[in-house]
Amino acid sequence: MVHKALLLALPLLLLPTSPTGGTGAITVHGDVTATHLAVVDAVIERYAEAGLALPAVTVVFSGDPRDCGGHIGQHKGTGRGSSVRICESPIDHPVQFRHAVAHELAHAWTATHLTGDDRRRFLEHRSLDSWSGTDVEWRQRGMEHAAEIITWAVLEHPILLVRIPDKSCTRLWAGYIELTARPPAPDPRTCTIS
Repeated sequence: MVHKALLLALPLLLLPTSPTGGTGAITVHGDVTATHLAVVDAVIERYAEAGLALPAVTVVFSGDPRDCGGHIGQHKGTGRGSSVRICESPIDHPVQFRHAVAHELAHAWTATHLTGDDRRRFLEHRSLDSWSGTDVEWRQRGMEHAAEIITWAVLEHPILLVRIPDKSCTRLWAGYIELTARPPAPDPRTCTIS
């Protein structure tokens, strides 16, 4: 028997992630609704518009925060592919849900596109000591700065959820250029960050 969620996910299985030839495919599993798929599709489109080719990513939706280690999202992967878990409701918290999808996909992008030298330069640029150390507070990890900065740049609505320090428009803009070697495109609509 084919599960209804699988039928809903099929259009995303072959969705290209970049207009410039990205080869990654996004597959979706778990407690999937049309709303989940619409958000994933919109976020992937924003990455494509920004010229950020995503790798192959499996996105798993769950209503249980324990599946995400107590967080709203979680990324696991390497440069060859990624798995993203989202444990947030698109109905109860639509802005936070969209942010979580974009943030976790940003981790997939950085895992694929940043070299060790790129990460070291970004850490220096952001005055950070650790890329992913669990002994460092979440908001002081380079990988979280990178994901938040990319999320800030790719989402089309003003984002008030940037959860890292040193988040002036100038610093976010410069951080994005450090990560991608280009300015945000399309331009973020606002630099009002709280």
